[in-house]
Amino acid sequence: MKQLKRILILASILVFVFVTGIYAKTYTNTVVMKTKKKDPVWGVPFTGDYFISKKPVKMTSTNKKVGSLYWQSDMLGIKTKKTGKATLGFKLKGNKNKFKIKLYVLKDCNPFKSIKIGEEAVDDLKTIDNWSGADEYCFLPISSGKLSVTMKKGWKLVKIKASSDCKKWKTVKNNANIELKEGKTGALKFIIKNSKLGFKTNLILYRTDYFDEHPVNN
Repeated sequence: MKQLKRILILASILVFVFVTGIYAKTYTNTVVMKTKKKDPVWGVPFTGDYFISKKPVKMTSTNKKVGSLYWQSDMLGIKTKKTGKATLGFKLKGNKNKFKIKLYVLKDCNPFKSIKIGEEAVDDLKTIDNWSGADEYCFLPISSGKLSVTMKKGWKLVKIKASSDCKKWKTVKNNANIELKEGKTGALKFIIKNSKLGFKTNLILYRTDYFDEHPVNN
């Protein structure tokens, strides 16, 4: 009888852990930002199709000297103070899920020294000042030729992937020929690594007319 009770207790614990695992998830996103003491970034992008429309019940930071979460005008935002890294977290009322943001704050968020397709250089790279792996930087020209990517000091290019619709991705090599046009390559995903802070993440650049071909339905 005692052994049966032990089995039933153990089974109950396993069921609880299993059910909790199904209904409670931890969503993690990586955000790279410049130091912006007076200009917070609002509307924090997040994994899992979550739009944060209500003030979180709890907001935390492992290093408030680097960055913190703020709530203002019905939007969740990040305010940075100095370079470094921190893990930000928050919870939503009535929601068992946990949300974490791996924040990396840099003086210069643009990892690219140059990007060329054939003889055409990609402009406006210097305007990259915050990103989360899938920001709408529509810099890529409608062009064809050899893809040439040069990284800035402190950054390493791990891999490049190309896609026509951002659903299926295929690996392409640096200095390989690509076609940036409708029906062909619409976006490039750069898997990159920062040696100073030791993190690896993605940065997606889109063809200038990509969202004309693939409109976003709000």
